[in-house]
Amino acid sequence: MPESQPPMILVVDDEQPILDILRLVLESNDFQVHAVLDGREALAAIPTVKPDLVLLDLMMADMDGWTVYRTMKEDETMRRIPVIVVTAIPEKTEEVMGRLAAKVDDYVVKPFHPKNLVARINAALANAANAEA
Repeated sequence: MPESQPPMILVVDDEQPILDILRLVLESNDFQVHAVLDGREALAAIPTVKPDLVLLDLMMADMDGWTVYRTMKEDETMRRIPVIVVTAIPEKTEEVMGRLAAKVDDYVVKPFHPKNLVARINAALANAANAEA
């Protein structure tokens, strides 16, 4: 029986140092990673990369994360891909966090602990697999 491929994570952040950290954390936890620096690149990459999950920064210069998220959820081919938002919005901003939690699969606040991020990714992937079953 052939081994299954590790999950493919599309990482979207406009800060190269953050992309580098996320790539290191994810690859060391047996994920495949495709990283892009802006929202337009992310939307263009999804059909070919076919990510199992998207890690999405909200605050980006070219196209913000909410626009990327809305575009994904309006597209039949992308709407079922789980999205975890990685944001620098402080946790105490409850109104924003409530809105965020109601829409996306999960969110992680920067700075994040790598083990927490990996646990949230694994949970979102498991939830997506259960939803398809």
